[in-house]
Amino acid sequence: MSAVDIEHRVPGYALEGLAGSGTYSKVYRARRATDGRVVAVKVLEQDLIDYSQDLKYAPDLEDIASPFLASLLEHGRTADGTWFLVLEWAGVELYDWIEKRGSLAVEDAYLAAFQATEGVRALHRARFFHLDISPGNLFADETGNISV
Repeated sequence: MSAVDIEHRVPGYALEGLAGSGTYSKVYRARRATDGRVVAVKVLEQDLIDYSQDLKYAPDLEDIASPFLASLLEHGRTADGTWFLVLEWAGVELYDWIEKRGSLAVEDAYLAAFQATEGVRALHRARFFHLDISPGNLFADETGNISV
């Protein structure tokens, strides 16, 4: 499926490119048409899972605030049945950040671990569980701050 196909299925977002993919989804860096804000549009693989039960809790996720957790901004299902999530843009995968800038100093690695833990704690306090905490789901912004 091309970015153009996705763009038509999630109206209101101009895709800038594939940011990552996994078994169950593809994530695109995008700009929101209304204000130009950079966001992550996560398009869920339709053939593998019925997301209707999982996404009924999405409004509760929108209320969780943490500087170490990418905020859920919008979610839904398009007219053609595509489930999607729009999240705040939290940066690039930690793997890519390290590859570009070099390994983390010990104190920076401790800080990254602390920030990731705080993001997970914010979810747990709201009675949610991530179920896939891995380096591919940790994101670093331009200053190296980490978000889940």
